[in-house]
Amino acid sequence: MNYLAHFSFYRQEEDRGGYFTMVVSAEEPDEAVERFEAEILRLKKESDVFEDVTEVYIDDFIEIEKMPAQAVLTRMESEDPEGFTLSINLLTEQEGFTVYGWCPEGKEDEYEEDENDVYPFLVFDE
Repeated sequence: MNYLAHFSFYRQEEDRGGYFTMVVSAEEPDEAVERFEAEILRLKKESDVFEDVTEVYIDDFIEIEKMPAQAVLTRMESEDPEGFTLSINLLTEQEGFTVYGWCPEGKEDEYEEDENDVYPFLVFDE
């Protein structure tokens, strides 16, 4: 399967954040998450792309069973004047696409109770 992941990050020192996207091929979602993590850790160590980044979040990731012939909008974000961001993934249901969220192991029950909880995927001590 192919996986497309949308991430956000926070730079504490600058009090700002941003977004990035990654893709990977894996047999199952857990393997994809492990590969995303490995690549982020490699980039943190070997480049300056994540310099001063203190937290990384998986906003969502999408399993793509087969690449479609027609374009598919996978994510859209809208921000109001106060800075509140609304994110939408897969505006319409797409055959062969599955959207996943992520939460730390052991927190699944809490996540299901309050889907607004956001847990960092990776935390870097600077």
